[in-house]
Amino acid sequence: MHKKIKWGLIGYGKFAKKIESSFEQTEIASLNYIASKSLLNFNKNELQTNFKDKIIYSSYKDLIKDKEVQNIYITTTNNLHKELIIDSANNGKNIICEKPACTSEKDFSECIDAIKKNNVFFMEGLMYLHHPQILKSIQIIKKGEIGKIKKIIASFGYRVGKKFLFFELKKIDRKSRIFNPELGGGSIYDLGCYPLTAALLFFNLENNNQIVNYKFRRDDGRYGVDENADAKLYFNCGGQAEISVSIRKNLENTIEIFGTKGKIKIFYPWLTMSDSTIELQKENEKIYITNSISKNIYALELEKATNAIIQNKKEVDFPGANIKRSLEYIKILEKWKSANI
Repeated sequence: MHKKIKWGLIGYGKFAKKIESSFEQTEIASLNYIASKSLLNFNKNELQTNFKDKIIYSSYKDLIKDKEVQNIYITTTNNLHKELIIDSANNGKNIICEKPACTSEKDFSECIDAIKKNNVFFMEGLMYLHHPQILKSIQIIKKGEIGKIKKIIASFGYRVGKKFLFFELKKIDRKSRIFNPELGGGSIYDLGCYPLTAALLFFNLENNNQIVNYKFRRDDGRYGVDENADAKLYFNCGGQAEISVSIRKNLENTIEIFGTKGKIKIFYPWLTMSDSTIELQKENEKIYITNSISKNIYALELEKATNAIIQNKKEVDFPGANIKRSLEYIKILEKWKSANI
């Protein structure tokens, strides 16, 4: 077996620790470098105990400028993504950046310029696309088993905090990334990319359908971020997508794809367990298709990206998101985020 490809991690919050553990499941990628300001609170003995075999940097720039580091995974808050992507690209690093890669079309276009100029690999961390259930759903649609797609309904929502009438039963942390507008918080930027990219992915399997109209709704809470949001997208094929996100309500968290001959329902598209099931309905028959994985979806994502880098590719293989698809959905997120309430 080839030696594992080394990666550096920028940011060491709760999510980054999940990525760190996912590296341990991969066969071709390893985490060798971490840059985090929070680790400055550790003493030398603690660092040696908790981070043996890893090089720790107290600043992001130190990791980026280290010539030994060739591949970087960015897991910081949304407001820092643009600067870190451009800086990493200008230093010749291959990049995975957590979603959303940027919060505006202008910012991501500047990132694309740096990525293309320096001829580096780039992938956005939309991990759910790397589960085999997504590829299986694509195959079912391409074989014509549900006919022409007419409608997609997709949602992603979880509940933060509890209310009684209008009173919070537990204090909300306004400095947390999802409730802080300055960090790019809110349900649209935190969750909107999932149902939105799913709708675009499946509709674009048929003749590259384009959005011709849209309706956005946003429900801003007292903390200055969109807590709940809905969107309707209308495609030139006559089909439409209905997507919903929330950081204050538990939603169904599924993808339903309705065709002229049947439908597909993906029960756990975003946070899939090791075993998952797709429901395929044709006429009066329901078929349940089980998909199993031996490692989590973040590990699958890491392996897809690392394999692409080994093959000297600059983007991940389909159905992973390429740069063009990331730019397309970021444009829509920006319009959704700025919609009138």
